[in-house]
Amino acid sequence: MLAATASLGEVTDASRVRNSLNSMTNRQILLADDHPVVCSGLRVEIAKQSGWIVIGQAATGLEAVRLARKLEPDLLILDLRLPSLDGIAVIESVLQFLPAVKIVVFTDDGDPAQVEQALRAGASGYVLKSSAVADLLEAIGKVLEGRMWVSPQLRAGMLENYRGILTQPPGRTGPMLSEKERMLLRLLAAGKRSKEMAPSLNLSLSSVDTYRLRIKRKLGCQSTAELVRYAIVNRIAEL
Repeated sequence: MLAATASLGEVTDASRVRNSLNSMTNRQILLADDHPVVCSGLRVEIAKQSGWIVIGQAATGLEAVRLARKLEPDLLILDLRLPSLDGIAVIESVLQFLPAVKIVVFTDDGDPAQVEQALRAGASGYVLKSSAVADLLEAIGKVLEGRMWVSPQLRAGMLENYRGILTQPPGRTGPMLSEKERMLLRLLAAGKRSKEMAPSLNLSLSSVDTYRLRIKRKLGCQSTAELVRYAIVNRIAEL
């Protein structure tokens, strides 16, 4: 009679397949914080969420950059105050090689100038460590959707301090945007992709990309992240 149980090799292969499928379906998160207790708490909370998995942990800035390049996570949760390399430099270094990685800053520094610097460097989220766990989880979810998220208590100061960074200098009239261009910016801020925006704008996919390029040139923006920030700062879209 044939054996009813699988061989050890078959079990191992099946396990590898399951792990591979999990890595494909789960959004992979890398932690960078030099406080083990913080990382331990983050691991526990993230493990409770469906579809998210922590794939690595770094305790220094250089280690964060090295692990990000090696593991290519979907999202990096980053403390700004790290040994060997500060958080802003980590953001810039990671995005230089992995421009698609989303970054959420998780720090105790609520200085509006620091928030501005982190967002300008390319972070998509900024959460204070004093915030509720629900706030951090919401930030992770929004950023993974392609949106931006900043702790509520920081938004007023951040917007006031950040106003004008992506706008024309004082005394000059800002660029005029058509209603369709403004609508495209709102859709971008909502995390929509070109193929999702096309029906709403009544445009072909290629026309959406043409509009996006035209707006970048008109506003002097280099990336989609800058377009989103412009939309938020100028009240075209909301956080």
